[in-house]
This record gives sequence, C-alpha cells and structure tokens, in this order.
Amino acid sequence: MTPHALARAALLDQVFSGLEDAAVNWGLLRGRATLDVARDVDLLVAADDVGVFEDVLFGLGGIAMPRSLHPWHRFYVCEDPTGHSIQIDVVTELRYSRRLQLVSGLEAGCLERRRKDGAVQVLDPTDLFWTVLLHCLLDKQTVNERRRTELSSVVQQVSRPSPGEVFFASLCPPGWSSGRALEAVARGDWEALSEWAIQLSGGPGHAADTLAEPRFAAGGRRLLRSSARAVYPAVWRRAGLGVTPRIMDVLESVSIEATVVGLRRRPGICDIVIVVPDAQLRDLPRQLTRHRYRRAGGVWNRAAGSGLERVRLLSPAILGLSGPAWSDLDRSSTPMPPRAHCRRASAGTRLLVVALAGELAGRGATGQVEAASDRAWADAEQLAIAHGLLPRLELLRRHEVA
Repeated sequence: MTPHALARAALLDQVFSGLEDAAVNWGLLRGRATLDVARDVDLLVAADDVGVFEDVLFGLGGIAMPRSLHPWHRFYVCEDPTGHSIQIDVVTELRYSRRLQLVSGLEAGCLERRRKDGAVQVLDPTDLFWTVLLHCLLDKQTVNERRRTELSSVVQQVSRPSPGEVFFASLCPPGWSSGRALEAVARGDWEALSEWAIQLSGGPGHAADTLAEPRFAAGGRRLLRSSARAVYPAVWRRAGLGVTPRIMDVLESVSIEATVVGLRRRPGICDIVIVVPDAQLRDLPRQLTRHRYRRAGGVWNRAAGSGLERVRLLSPAILGLSGPAWSDLDRSSTPMPPRAHCRRASAGTRLLVVALAGELAGRGATGQVEAASDRAWADAEQLAIAHGLLPRLELLRRHEVA
C-alpha cells in the first residue's frame, strides 16, 4: 500500500471510529471494495444525526463545502496534518435522478438493516444492490466497471421481495420488471440496463441534454469551482464555521454535566444552547467569568479570533422540569467524544426543550426546528405525553413550523 493510501486509510479509520463513538446512525452507501482508492466516500447519515456527524468531522479538522442545491446532500473535506484529504459525500435521503427527483423513502430501512464490517457500517447486500443499481441507472444512466463488479458480487445474495425491489418495480417501463433487472445483472447484460434508464428518462440522451452546456462553459465552471475549492478552507477556518465552542472545554475542566440542545455555526458567530443541572448552574457564572465570558442580554459572550461565541444556559428548573422528567429526556442523548461530561441531546429532546423554553431558547438559537424529521417529532411527542407537556409541543408545531 502506498504512503498516500496508508494516510487515507488512517484518516478514514479516525472518521469511522469517531462516528461509532458518537453513536451516529450511518452507513457506507457504496464502494466498500474500493474504499482505499476511491476519490470520495459516499455515506448515508440519519437526518437527525447530521449535527453529531459534523461535531465528529469538525473535531478532526474537517470542513463543510458550500451547500449544494439539494438540502439532503452535503459535501465535506477532511485532511490529515500531512495534507492528505478525502471528500465525504453525505446524503440523508435516497433520492434519484436530478431531473425527475424520485423520492424512494428507503433511507430509514437501509440504516435499520445495516451491518458492521470491521470498522465500517455497510448496507445489507439486498439494500446495497438496489441502491447502487438505482444510482447507476437514474443518476448516471450507465453502469461503470467499478459498479458492475459491486453489483455482480451481491446479486446472488439479494433477498426477495424487499423495499428496494418494490421501489424499482414501481419505476419500470413497459416490458421491464425487477426480476428482469436481476437477470440482466447476473448475465452481465449492462446494455439492456442502460436501455431501461433511457426509457425511463424519456429517450436517448434526454437527461444528458437537459443538463448539457457548451464545452467552454463547462470548462470555465470547473476552473471556477477548482479555484473556489482551493481558497474555501482558509475562508472556512477564518470565519469560524467549524469551530468547537470553547465552553465545552470549560465545562469539562470543572466536571459539569452538560447536554447540548443547540449548536449553530455562522460566519463569525457560534451559538450554543446548553442544559446543566440546577445545582451546578449556580457555580457556573464564576467559572465563565474566569474564562473571559461576559453576560449580556441573558447570553454569555466570548470574543475569539474566529468570531463571537454566544452561550445560552438552561436548567431543568428554568424549563419547568422535575429531576426525573429531565433524566428521562436526557437518557437518549449521545456522547461527544473525547469529552466525558458533554452530551448532545436527541432531536426529540431538542424539539421539546425549544417548546418549553419558548423565546428563552428560541428557534434562532437552536437552528434546528425547521429541519426536524418526522422521527424527531414522534420522539418529542412520546416524551411530551409521558410528562404532560404535549400542549407546549403542539404550540411549537403550529406556530414555528406550520
């Protein structure tokens, strides 16, 4: 293995180990066999865990590239001290075809059925087969050599029926079926599969024509993207967009148990909302003052080279929660390695805390309300019902995200 491949493998191991330690719900979408040499790494991450994923990646010095046009699609670059880097392509939804925008709804099931392969969480062979085939035919309109090998290696392990097969069958043009697609892969009849993609897209080259642009324009766009990519990491770090809040180190240094319910990074500003036990909250202002935080407008502020850090402190008493109620809410929080005393609240707990705190925590402070998934709302409702807090949650739903 070359020095570059060794450095890449070590970096990926750090990323994957960090995701496991932080209990992120993730899986490798494709490319297990070529993980050490592929240009980028494709991951499926639960929508509610994207914040925790970013905690891990930013902690390793990674950066998030400018957001694409699709909110479920994110690109990250992570590099080691020697300059070796990898691009991580993260999706939270399995959608296919840039033109047709086909929503599969397969992501939750794929994550539930994933399995561990060494340090990597991989998809079940059946899910791998259908998601890779859909990606090739609908996104690329072709199956390249690497994907042919991947599909051929798992075609005999495909279980029938499956959610992926049902979705594939729902798209089949006349004369096609999921069974015929399986047979085509088993025979290596890739031309027939390309015909399937052409029929679905509305004719030869339809998708390509839709996205086509003059060669000189495409070359100019590539040059512009390359230039922006070279400059962006410095801009990212200067603006503090991946900064880890200093408050986390302060809390660790004095062994205060803290649950992060909101963390939002913007150019020059990092907002963080934290819940700490009532007894420890009384002693915290002295520690914050000692570390150059200043209180203004109910928020603790600290200026740093990368911008302003704004910390909003809450406690169970401020939220009107009994000790047992908060313990129940906090039970589903996840660790924030390598810290022993800081945890991240689950998406459901985060929603409920925002509902309880009202303007005190505020939608802007947490930055997560609009992006809450159906699963997050379901978890929040379950917690709210258990503790008689449902009216506040319903009020949040009606006024904040309706």
